[in-house]
Amino acid sequence: MKQHFKSPRYINLFFYTAILLIAFLLKTFFSRATPDDLNFILYPTTSAVNAITGNSFEFISGTGYVMEGTLVVINKTCSGGNFFIIAFSMAAFMGVAAFSHFRDKAILLVGSLLSSFILTVTVNGFRISLAIFLLNRFPSSNLISSGLSHQLQGVLFYFSFLLGYYLSVKWLLERLSGHNLEKNLLYSILPPFVLSKHPSIGTER
Repeated sequence: MKQHFKSPRYINLFFYTAILLIAFLLKTFFSRATPDDLNFILYPTTSAVNAITGNSFEFISGTGYVMEGTLVVINKTCSGGNFFIIAFSMAAFMGVAAFSHFRDKAILLVGSLLSSFILTVTVNGFRISLAIFLLNRFPSSNLISSGLSHQLQGVLFYFSFLLGYYLSVKWLLERLSGHNLEKNLLYSILPPFVLSKHPSIGTER
């Protein structure tokens, strides 16, 4: 019986379940968290923006990081929670498919979580920096300051970085495992993407 549960099928089922559970918990947390709760990701994001733009920010409890002398705020909407969940789940799903040993899958699970966090901070840092640059360059433009403009910038950055991340992870896993991964991008991100948009656990704000 013990050998039965040590079979690759059950090991994979264990890790797929763990990935979806982690994604669910992350989504629940990001949906309900306050800016103060999200400081673990807002602080490094703000530090990245500061390094790129040179602008200073002040943290205001309950609000987020406010850029000095402006109305620009890095708050919950800038946390990139859904992107973090999708990137983590995609990499973790691919890692489970690439390796056969329990230890290797566990290492990839942790590695996916850490690398996706770093990726999220990096993407948000560049995205917010671009938004600030455009606002400074075209201060009177209603289009640049509109919600549509921010959404388009988000789509451009998130999709581009997610695609690059997918290709990088796929290349790395194939080199490390010696296997040709047949799972495509859609198959890898569909479960976490559906979970990240599930109305029962809220939407990212």
